[in-house]
Amino acid sequence: MSLMLPTNHVSRYLLNSWAQTCGIGWSLGQILLAHGTAVALTITVLVAAYVNDLDWSWVQYTVAGLLAWDLLLGVIGYSHSAIKRRRDQESSSLPIWHHNLQHIHPLILIYFDQPALLLGITTYWFLSFLLYIEFLEVVPATGQRRLSVSAQKWVVGFEILASLVLVGMSFVVDVTSNSQVYGISVYVGLVIATSVLIQSPASFQRTVAVISLVTMTVAGLLLSPPAGFEWLVPIYFLKLLVGFTAKDETRKEDIPLLGLGNTVRYRCLAVTKRQYL
Repeated sequence: MSLMLPTNHVSRYLLNSWAQTCGIGWSLGQILLAHGTAVALTITVLVAAYVNDLDWSWVQYTVAGLLAWDLLLGVIGYSHSAIKRRRDQESSSLPIWHHNLQHIHPLILIYFDQPALLLGITTYWFLSFLLYIEFLEVVPATGQRRLSVSAQKWVVGFEILASLVLVGMSFVVDVTSNSQVYGISVYVGLVIATSVLIQSPASFQRTVAVISLVTMTVAGLLLSPPAGFEWLVPIYFLKLLVGFTAKDETRKEDIPLLGLGNTVRYRCLAVTKRQYL
């Protein structure tokens, strides 16, 4: 179902940005439901921090709200079939893993107890997030990104450098060892899982994504996330691996039926449509 674009310029821009981020095929009601759910859950995260007397500053509440809103809205947005269709139709030399590299949420949490650094790093992340939507998300009408191929490569290189700087700074700035180990482990875990995932057969990618999600969630029990962010690991991996990166195999496949003497094959639509005999 396509949307009737509003005449209001702000509303039109927001709807176009949503289409660039989460694909075409959302109804207005679905978009409102996604945003309403994400906002409600974000408020729940902040209320839980207040109720549990975490004694956060306004900077910490603001950063926590932005991180929660981005991840929760992303989980919902990337669960729609529209994002998979956009992924299949887009044409660009920008590697798919770059999208995940830009999500430095765990690295931001390393500096959660350093208000000045936290504010600066979050400002950089949020501005890069807005610029990503404007220039690096695929434009639905063209299937291309607005930046040239060479400019895209410069952006990728800069974001790799920024991530390395954030990791290196954690060994210089006075941060807690628990937050340092947590932030670096979760981010590196995403990089490794993404690398394995994109090398896997398309029909097995969703399974690899779920394995990575479960593995990191259980491994997270050995880590010590900043108080109030116990929810981050499963949501982080659910959004970026299961939701965005993993392909849904929709082509027809031959599936063997075993135990019948001779192997019998039938046609099925994997993942999205199945025929059961």
